Amino acid sequence: MDNHVYHYEGPVMRYGTCLSSRWSANTIAPSKAKARSNFMYQYKSLINLSPTAKIYLPGEVVLVKD
Repeated sequence: MDNHVYHYEGPVMRYGTCLSSRWSANTIAPSKAKARSNFMYQYKSLINLSPTAKIYLPGEVVLVKD
């Protein structure tokens, strides 16, 4: 499966609380679902949350480059 570049820009939520109103990042992944997972991991690492912490990215994951 080929990898693609994805971009996320939008809020980060945890249990109904907004952790960040406008966070953005890029990742390389084979699918949009894996990219969303990568973004969640990146954000958790950035703010020192446990990798198992529950967060939600309600914004859109956009394919940047095939």
